[in-house]
Amino acid sequence: MKDLNYWKNNAEEDYITTPISVLRYITELEKVKENKLLILYGVVKRLWAKLTIIIAYLPMLLIDYLISLTTDESYAEARKTTMTAIKRQWRL
Repeated sequence: MKDLNYWKNNAEEDYITTPISVLRYITELEKVKENKLLILYGVVKRLWAKLTIIIAYLPMLLIDYLISLTTDESYAEARKTTMTAIKRQWRL
């Protein structure tokens, strides 16, 4: 099995004969990859934040829904206010 030293030695030997344009191309690809990873990290972070909001509000919404099934229309207005607050928090 080839270990890290094997690949390091091959890279050092091949580096001497590699054209500068190829090395530059690899460098530019690495920059693009890094930028895409940062963008992906930001997207995942925002989605995770929204998911934690859902998890936090889910029990309350479930209880709210069950109560609304057994109460009058005045409760429906309070429920509407709650949903408006949640939408504002989520910026929907």
